[in-house]
Amino acid sequence: MIRLAGSLTPRATRLAHEAGWTSRHWVKFPHLRTPGLLVMDMDSTAIQIECIDEIAKLAGTGELVSEVTERAMRGELDFTASLRQRVATLKDADASILLQVRDALPLMPGLAQLVLKLETLGWKVAIASGGFTFFAEYLRDKLHLDAVFANELEIRDGKLTGNVLGDIVDAKYKANTLRKLAEKYEIPTAQTVAYRRWRQRPADD
Repeated sequence: MIRLAGSLTPRATRLAHEAGWTSRHWVKFPHLRTPGLLVMDMDSTAIQIECIDEIAKLAGTGELVSEVTERAMRGELDFTASLRQRVATLKDADASILLQVRDALPLMPGLAQLVLKLETLGWKVAIASGGFTFFAEYLRDKLHLDAVFANELEIRDGKLTGNVLGDIVDAKYKANTLRKLAEKYEIPTAQTVAYRRWRQRPADD
């Protein structure tokens, strides 16, 4: 993100669009002088990997997951459908592979320091992710996050069933989460930040 003071002229806006940039007008930027709320994504944002890809590699279904991802990138599947199809490839895989991925989970550089700094300034920090609770809850405990929301993989008799339990955490769910957390912590909208890195994956927003 590039922050510019003032407003963009029509010509600057046109040039930005031609360059493939997205321009957005901010009436007021959040600041660190008063408490705020950061809600961030997890995969490729808080951590350096896409968990579903790493799980699938260990389950022997990496190619199948990649095929579903490519279909979603072409617009043939929405996020919910693509997630369910990718998770379905994991059916009967030993749940211990989740531990293998978790134990090697690479945090984004500077994340722990960022969270600590924000918390000392009175900010609340949460994760709302289209990934999985197994990893989000681990990050909650490791980084002392205020809340995490993600998708729950069903495990039965030590095996992944290939199903996701409950509602899918998609873009709408994330937006509602940001709003509800802001209300819970009595944080004005101007002091809220939703963050994720851009990367090629099935869009959930």
